[in-house]
Amino acid sequence: AITSVAGATLEYSFDGINWSSTPPGSLPDGNYTIKVRQTVAGETSTATDFTFSYDATAPDKLTIELTNDTGSDATDHITTDNSTTIGNQENGAVIEYSIDNGVTWTSTAPANLVAGDYTILARQVDLAGNASDPAP
Repeated sequence: AITSVAGATLEYSFDGINWSSTPPGSLPDGNYTIKVRQTVAGETSTATDFTFSYDATAPDKLTIELTNDTGSDATDHITTDNSTTIGNQENGAVIEYSIDNGVTWTSTAPANLVAGDYTILARQVDLAGNASDPAP
């Protein structure tokens, strides 16, 4: 949050030359440094730099597969080993799992499941909080 002296007019600039009293609107994903200054009673402060990364894009969908498909066919998705292998993870993202069709999510991979049919969904949530589409 930007705080200023009561009654001050805030101005914003990306280049230090062109100033606007309107905060920046929609930006493409990227790294930015914006300069902020305030004017009170005709006196303008020295600009302060504010550097930030803007990320509004969800990460790519993960890939998920059984680590060991122990069924009669190596691709029948029948196994006695419920461990999974996740691929396509974005650096720093947290993997979340769901076994109830996305109603609830947890960062703990499913383990110790009783025998039965399951669809395990996995998604990743990046450092900005954007979630990927779930991958079955």
